[in-house]
Amino acid sequence: MIVPFILTLAIDTAMLPPPGTYRYNALINGKSAGTASVTISNAPPGTKVTEAATSHTANGDTNTKSTMLLNAGLVPVTYMSSYAQQQDTMPGTVSFNGRTADVNTGGFNKTFTLGGTSKNFVIMDTATMSGLLLLPSQMRAWNDADTTALVPALSSEAFLSVLHGVTVQRPATVPATDVSISFQGEAPFVEWYDPATLVVDEVDFPGQNLQIIRRR
Repeated sequence: MIVPFILTLAIDTAMLPPPGTYRYNALINGKSAGTASVTISNAPPGTKVTEAATSHTANGDTNTKSTMLLNAGLVPVTYMSSYAQQQDTMPGTVSFNGRTADVNTGGFNKTFTLGGTSKNFVIMDTATMSGLLLLPSQMRAWNDADTTALVPALSSEAFLSVLHGVTVQRPATVPATDVSISFQGEAPFVEWYDPATLVVDEVDFPGQNLQIIRRR
């Protein structure tokens, strides 16, 4: 009786939002700052996550397209991206090698190492939603372990950890059944998600007055 229970638990902890497309609007101070469309699909033995995002900046719109592959444990295996603004396009790739990751953006290569108590890398690219959508699933699978977030567009990294024991006021835009998970780091943020499906409904960055809200 114990073995089936253990197998079921292992499957549950590696659960992702159901395959499909999830669309989001970004708002800064209540004004439109961009949109994102993220598609999750099965790619045995793992998962493929693709995204098309547009961010509105003072220099015009930036269009980002990305493809991320995850293994069965929800650990990123590869990441490919393209950033386009006006007539300029910059490619980016990330390859993972255990405790290191090679980030190549626009032909510039930089190697990052898992920092501090980090157990895995995650992708938190600028003006995109894919990494944020995956975080509740990854934290459940990894028991809220600290991570090193890579930001390929900026060739940079940030330490990311779950903040426990905090009470967050529920925004009016969030479903009553959602639960929250808070992250501390250089730019603290809160995610609201459905605990049954792990679909993220809203992400709030208080320091930037930024909201990312799922379109239903």
